[in-house]
Amino acid sequence: MLSICAVANNLILVILGTAWVESTLYLRILCFSALFQPLIIINQNILQVFGYSQLFLKIEVFKKSLSLVAIASCFFYDITTLLWLMVIIAAISFVINGYFAIKYLPNINYKQQMSSFIIICSCAILPSISAYFLGTILATKALYTLIIQLLLIIVCSGLIYLLLRQIGVLNNPQQISSMSDE
Repeated sequence: MLSICAVANNLILVILGTAWVESTLYLRILCFSALFQPLIIINQNILQVFGYSQLFLKIEVFKKSLSLVAIASCFFYDITTLLWLMVIIAAISFVINGYFAIKYLPNINYKQQMSSFIIICSCAILPSISAYFLGTILATKALYTLIIQLLLIIVCSGLIYLLLRQIGVLNNPQQISSMSDE
């Protein structure tokens, strides 16, 4: 998500054209909102697998209520405000789902969840920052050049990410997925 956020301008220019350039900000905000989704889904699945479907339903009703309040409160504001509220609601959802997964399942630790989230985000930040600056340096308006530039940015970011994995900054995926085993 952070990489998409970094290349949002070029991505929109290549896929949708110049008429949609103003939507770059919206895509970037939505990327921040989606940043929390993997751990939210993991915590939801943990609750469902261990038989807490009633609790899962109550949490979902509460989160949907928050979303409705956000939509209603932004009726007089612009879409940007609504999208930032979606980021806040995603963060709140992450905290709520994590809290109940920890509360009802003693083998899961909030510190482990946060460390996994921080490790993954920190390994995504460096390639994303490099993609953003590479896109800024190579900025151009020609479509064919934008496509080549976008491919170059994706390859460079991917190589930086793989390098981080190779040198051990990003821990083994089995270590991250074994949060509930400890």
